[in-house]
Amino acid sequence: KMPYLSRHDPMSTDAEAGISLLEVLVALVVLAIISMGVAVSTGRSYSLAKRAIREEIASELARSKLEELLAVDPSSLSAASSLSETGLVSSGISFFRNTVVTVNADNSRHISVTVAPTESDRGKSVTFQQTVSLWGVN
Repeated sequence: KMPYLSRHDPMSTDAEAGISLLEVLVALVVLAIISMGVAVSTGRSYSLAKRAIREEIASELARSKLEELLAVDPSSLSAASSLSETGLVSSGISFFRNTVVTVNADNSRHISVTVAPTESDRGKSVTFQQTVSLWGVN
């Protein structure tokens, strides 16, 4: 008999002899529960990231139109400057943009630009507004 080899008797009642089938099943159930939590969190994170990208693009489209209108002489802006645009595509996402110019009683111009994803891309709309006064005009 070799002293460094030991033999385990399968009929022994030693509780420390190995891992039981019940322990393996409990470990698999715990692993499955943790995996489901990770999968749900990953899906939610992806959805939130996609929504943030859509809102960032909508903000950029609204800001660029507002800056374009602020760069012209305010007296040239009128209700006729209002415009609805569809089919704006950025990063593979379709948007519509609605620009409204209102001439106020004090002759100032109120500009409102709203951008939102089209129906197929659903999402939150973004609105930028600015009022421009005409200096020296009564």
